[in-house]
Formats: sequence, structure tokens, C-alpha cells
Amino acid sequence: MTSETPEGKSSGCSLLLITAFLVAVVSIYGLLAADEMRVFMKGESTTARVEECTGGRKPNCTGTWVLSDGTTVSGTVVGPGRDAVGRSIEVRALDGTATTSGAGDVWFKVIAISTTMILLVGLFVLAWRRRR
Repeated sequence: MTSETPEGKSSGCSLLLITAFLVAVVSIYGLLAADEMRVFMKGESTTARVEECTGGRKPNCTGTWVLSDGTTVSGTVVGPGRDAVGRSIEVRALDGTATTSGAGDVWFKVIAISTTMILLVGLFVLAWRRRR
């Protein structure tokens, strides 16, 4: 029979809080990545002309593209760097968003987020059991 010390319960509580925080962070990242995944999976292939990119390491870019029905769309282009300004690039577009992500990029994010969530939930359960 083992007895838990107050330090053990405190440690379990801290681990529980840290794990809950990490689950929340990964969930937010997953929600942000979900739109890019949706555009890739449901969007149509087209060519976008990148008009402007602003910001730091991962710039926010805008551009225009033409859909298969002839509609010209202006909006956000996710993925290109500053070197794409003024060039035409292959994208997948849906609504007002186009992405340069390929299938490998999208599936990597899905697998990375899923794996991380499974590990964090396991850690959460472990911390919860340890606290009891």
C-alpha cells in the first residue's frame, strides 16, 4: 500500500493543468489549420497571381484567381513567400482563400495534430489518475 504525499497531489495537479493547457493550444492550432485543409480538400485547382505579401517570416499574401466557371476572385493566398509577388502560382481555391499546400502538407498536419492530441489526452488521463 502506498501513501500519496501532498507533493504528489500537487505535482499531479500541476501536470493536469499543463496538459490541459497544451491540449487547448494544439486544439487552437488544429482549428487554424482546418481552414487550409478544407480549402485543399474541397477547393478547385487554378492559377493565382500573387499581388502583395506583407509581414514577417510567414507573410500574409493576397492575389487573384479565376475559377472554372469564369468568376474572378480576389483574396488571401496561403503559403507563398515574398518571392511569389508578381508571379502566377498553382493553388487550390475555395471561396476567398487559395492555398499552395500540397497533399503531403495537409496530411502531415492532420497526422501531427492527431498524434499530439492522442499523446496529450493520454498524459491528461495519467495525470488525472495520479491525482486521485
